[in-house]
Amino acid sequence: MLIQARLFAQALRYLRASREYLLVRDTDRRVRFIDLSSSPGMRYPSQYFRRTLAERFNLNRPWDWRNYEEPEQYVLDTVAMFESANVPLSK
Repeated sequence: MLIQARLFAQALRYLRASREYLLVRDTDRRVRFIDLSSSPGMRYPSQYFRRTLAERFNLNRPWDWRNYEEPEQYVLDTVAMFESANVPLSK
């Protein structure tokens, strides 16, 4: 069952004990998640969204965050862009 949370942190607290889940926040800051461990029959591969986006946009870099020894520069650049635009990243 798809669940909506007000804040990203709320969703993470709910999913703390879950081993499998999908979690997204859209551009309107709506947070939605599904706990796959309590949804029999629903299976997605590890890092489903990263893998899907890398394939969809033909990204020539690893989609698996475990392959990086340091934070990805693209992630750091995105965070810096949001911070320079005074977009709150957490509460």
